Amino acid sequence: MENNLPTTWEEVCQSKGIDPNQLPDVSLYPKKHQAAAVATFKWYHVLEVLNTNPETKLLWEPDWKDYDQAKYYNWWDMDDADSVSGFGFDGAYYGDGTAYTSVGSRLVFKSRDIARHAAKHFIDLYKDMLVIPAE
Repeated sequence: MENNLPTTWEEVCQSKGIDPNQLPDVSLYPKKHQAAAVATFKWYHVLEVLNTNPETKLLWEPDWKDYDQAKYYNWWDMDDADSVSGFGFDGAYYGDGTAYTSVGSRLVFKSRDIARHAAKHFIDLYKDMLVIPAE
């Protein structure tokens, strides 16, 4: 773990007390979307662990009625020349939720550092969720 934050799916599961091999049945999804469904399942667990205060064990959740509360999200470059897949991290951005969000409200972090940590260590989950694999 880096800075007491998990860096792998297995560490996330260990902190939540769940079996990392027990994944949802996605057989009814079209084949090209199955990895995205599993990644989304994993992502919700990752997000909860990263947004939980390790000392108080309280989960931070965004308050979309509080415009002064910072909410951070990752932005991806879908045409990254430095990436073989064309998918790369562009940055961790701040939004107060006053007008709109470019990501789902479930995908925000309580700090820029945590957002960057997620981008660095869980990029494959993001990629599985956001990029349709070539057939």
